[in-house]
Amino acid sequence: MAKCKYHEICGRNGGENTEEELCILHSEDPAKSPAAFEEALDEHRQKNKYNFQGIVFPGYERYRHAEFTERVDFSGAKFIKWADFTEAQFTQGADFFKTQFCEGTCFNRARFAEWTTFSGSVFGQEGADSVAHDFVGVVFAQEASFKEAQFWGTANFLGARFSGEAIFYACEFHGKADFGSTEFTQRADFRGAQFAKVALARFRHARFQGRTLFSTKPSDGGTVQIFSGSEVDFRDVSIEPLDGFTFRDADLRKCRFQGTDLRKAEITNAKWAEIPGKTWFGIGRRSGVYDEEDPLGPHPWAHIERVYRELKQNLEDRRAYGRAGDFHYGEKEARRKNAETSWGLWFWLTLYKWVGGYGERCLPPLVCAAGLLVVSAILYLLLGLHPKNGETTLSWTSLSDWLRSSFYSFRIMTLLRPDDLAPVGYAKNVHAFESLLGPILIGLFALALRQKLKR
Repeated sequence: MAKCKYHEICGRNGGENTEEELCILHSEDPAKSPAAFEEALDEHRQKNKYNFQGIVFPGYERYRHAEFTERVDFSGAKFIKWADFTEAQFTQGADFFKTQFCEGTCFNRARFAEWTTFSGSVFGQEGADSVAHDFVGVVFAQEASFKEAQFWGTANFLGARFSGEAIFYACEFHGKADFGSTEFTQRADFRGAQFAKVALARFRHARFQGRTLFSTKPSDGGTVQIFSGSEVDFRDVSIEPLDGFTFRDADLRKCRFQGTDLRKAEITNAKWAEIPGKTWFGIGRRSGVYDEEDPLGPHPWAHIERVYRELKQNLEDRRAYGRAGDFHYGEKEARRKNAETSWGLWFWLTLYKWVGGYGERCLPPLVCAAGLLVVSAILYLLLGLHPKNGETTLSWTSLSDWLRSSFYSFRIMTLLRPDDLAPVGYAKNVHAFESLLGPILIGLFALALRQKLKR
């Protein structure tokens, strides 16, 4: 009888109790005898301890509270049914390289004392969306690698602790990914990670204490931005140090950041939510955060204001003034819409918005200045504008007088002190009002233009 393909591992012959040239431990034959498999597995453990490379486990495997006192190797193994490692202790390292878990897995409160890898592993089967893979409360004492692993269904790392580096490079999450309250004490690498477009990636209350990178990698000749289309929860995340957090080429259109300090985070070439708003010519859009677009209940305007303020500071420190302008606009809008804002402040903020565009829009002060010029010119003609050389008062029926009145109005707005015409009667009030308001509008326009051209 021919030796099993994995003879160096199992020391068995192929074809035993199966229709393949593989031993009963490595055969994928669904008809292989469970009793014969368990008997063979017991013999294997006695000879090879914790070397389970390539073994195909046909039933519900229970390793609850198991203590693996030597390095355990499940690389290339396949679990046809559930694999339960609840509270298992891996004291000398664990290798799950390219292991396949066809159904659910449970590593709740397990402890990995040495280096651990799940690189290339597949959790669940394609299309599965209701199966859970639980790593709740797991402790990884040293480096843990999930490089290029695939999760079909829910990947639950709630409350896990990574004491060494956490590698999720090019990892695929095809269902919900929950890293809520997870602690990353060293570097966390999510470069090229893919998250399902219809599911939630949750990092709420997570704690990052090392260099953390969320970035996109080129794929199929193009670039698929990380988080593209998926909803991500980064609320109340703790970042230490503040400059250790990086988003590069990330799609943040559906990311929430309330309670997370992003003043020092590196955010490069990110896509932000588009917030609709009323403008002088209808509906316009500006870049903003998903917390404002979809707040999950009543808008927490005070928290949204803080998010905008810290993002504005971040971008201004990096001289990205164009994007910072949108966040400054969002900060003022959040303050204006806050129900706790006093009536007086609300009034001035509303006036500032429509007249000055919060100092970030050129069009509002320009339109207001043009309107002021035209209205003042008309009022001068109606109320009385008299040439100083003794000519008759200007008439509103004369085109040349219209031009003279308009030019006079322009000079009043710009404080040029015209001496060829003089207002009479109530026109003097118009003169005083225009000479006061005109320079303010011009100043607001100049401020907005400076913000646009700032380098």
